[in-house]
Amino acid sequence: RFKFKLNREINSGANYFNFNIPDSTLITQNKSLKNRFAFNLSKYQMQIAYTFINSGTKNLLINGIDIRKNIFHSVEFNKTIKNFIIANIFKSGNKKYKSEYFSGNNFSVNYIANNTSINFKIDKKSNIKSNIIFKNKINLIGEEKLISYTAGGEYRFSSVNKGSFQVNFNFVKINYIGKTNTAVSYEILEGLLPGKNFLWSVLWYKKLTKYLQLELNYSGRKSDTGKIIHTGGMSIRAFF
Repeated sequence: RFKFKLNREINSGANYFNFNIPDSTLITQNKSLKNRFAFNLSKYQMQIAYTFINSGTKNLLINGIDIRKNIFHSVEFNKTIKNFIIANIFKSGNKKYKSEYFSGNNFSVNYIANNTSINFKIDKKSNIKSNIIFKNKINLIGEEKLISYTAGGEYRFSSVNKGSFQVNFNFVKINYIGKTNTAVSYEILEGLLPGKNFLWSVLWYKKLTKYLQLELNYSGRKSDTGKIIHTGGMSIRAFF
């Protein structure tokens, strides 16, 4: 399956299909290319898929051009054994950011990630999932390096009449080299801190009436050096 998407906004008088127009003519551009090959081996209850994605944005701001790019390859494997689903996703790519004015925030990060999970279906309404994640990131134009390990679990319950309930818990161990409290470190650390991180969340949906749905969510996190951070929210959705 091949998909290409391009959204551009340019100054009047410029050729929309000219890809070599000067930056002063371009106002904003969003580009995405996705190519996916999937093989379903139904006899063995197995699926293997390869995906290539090349996406990026370019925006003309008051202080210059702002460019973001993300290119990666991924290989996915899924195997069903009775009530178990074993899955593995391997991803390798490069993420870039370039700013004319804030050059200190520029980065070019090579990364690899591997996510292995086991999903056990208890019954038609509930399942338990465990996962182990490994990540390695290197900033090619800086000193930042990261190796992280994540172990976590999830329980999910879903019922047409009772709504749905989901709880997650993850332990993340991060080995990091480089400066902290910078835009680059925030990108590489994904908002977490070096060392041990504990993350948990609870999500609950409840259908109040035929047209109203209640959502309650709560999440928390704790690092080696920081205090516990709690975040919660409530919303009501109306369907017409």
